Amino acid sequence: MTKKCRIISNNSGVVAIESALLFPIIFFILLAILETTYVFIISIVLEGATSEAGRQIKTRSFDESVSPQQSFEDVLCSNMVGLVKCNELIIAVTKFEEFSSIERPEIDPDRNPQFRPGNPGDIILVRVLYNYNFITPGLGTALMNQTGTSIKPIISNIVFRNEPL
Repeated sequence: MTKKCRIISNNSGVVAIESALLFPIIFFILLAILETTYVFIISIVLEGATSEAGRQIKTRSFDESVSPQQSFEDVLCSNMVGLVKCNELIIAVTKFEEFSSIERPEIDPDRNPQFRPGNPGDIILVRVLYNYNFITPGLGTALMNQTGTSIKPIISNIVFRNEPL
């Protein structure tokens, strides 16, 4: 009769060890899913808020008690529903002569982007940028765009022609 080793035949604690090994992986995947969802929600809300604030420029319906830029920022921030602090948004409003001449200007966060809402009939590009810092390790580098840079900046663009008076 052969004797089996007691250590090999004893299965108690196997579930605890397997759970301890798998928990960090499952937790990382769950955190990545939640953070990716949060980034998409911020993107959708930023797009809607930019559109709503851009409507003020398009229709020239600024609040008369403050400057056009402040009025635009107030509408933009009120539509962000607290997801992003308004002082973290970088706003650039640029005027163009023709739709064919529109180029995507780079927004430099270190200098003040221009706010030129133009006149009636002008073509306007509104860009709002938010730099998002990922919490989940490696998720920012995993979500790369085609140029190889992280998608940290969430950018909303709208282009329109100002309405005539």
